[in-house]
Amino acid sequence: MTNNIKISNRLKTIGDLVLDNSSVVDVGCDHALLSIYLVINKNCKVIASDINKLPLKEAKKNIEKYNLEDKIKIVLSNGLECINDKFDTIVISGMGASTIINIIKKDIDKVRNCNKIIIESNNDLYSIRKYFLDNYFKIVNEVMVYDKGKYYTIIVFENSNKLIKYNLSELYFGEHKYRNSDIFIKYKNYLIDKYMEILRNKEVDNIRMLLNFLNE
Repeated sequence: MTNNIKISNRLKTIGDLVLDNSSVVDVGCDHALLSIYLVINKNCKVIASDINKLPLKEAKKNIEKYNLEDKIKIVLSNGLECINDKFDTIVISGMGASTIINIIKKDIDKVRNCNKIIIESNNDLYSIRKYFLDNYFKIVNEVMVYDKGKYYTIIVFENSNKLIKYNLSELYFGEHKYRNSDIFIKYKNYLIDKYMEILRNKEVDNIRMLLNFLNE
């Protein structure tokens, strides 16, 4: 088995947040590159699921290329709907916030039986954080990565026995302890420049609030 699989910096960062020897559901697996990475590098057992048949065909080809048919199970599924195997980790990446939240809502009992939920949303991290925190999950890690000209935030959730509250600043940008990395500082400066340009053209109260949070 070769470990020479090329994946994006975003996917590698997600994969490195998964614990060794985990049983993982890779929701929206696309071509299963993350699934393959998890087996080769983390000794995971993986269910690669997608709602569309076409990416699953490509996933099958890639899995066969690496001779991992016994380690990765392909499932056509709308989120977790058709996943009946036991698993301890869920990865959902490359989707919008509303899609991710709907997937979690639909099968919340399956999610609650997990040890770890790793989320990378394309947008609206405020709603992602708020939904999970309002439903008795806690954030145990946040990692930002820069890949192909874009910034991505990956959030790791676990179950909580108490309701955890974030203030508005934390809901938008995460806890301050996650804002000290060099990449977040670059991201912050990028956002400040972006929001300042908006303010130059139009008075927007919400943008002023976000700028205040970034300058805390």
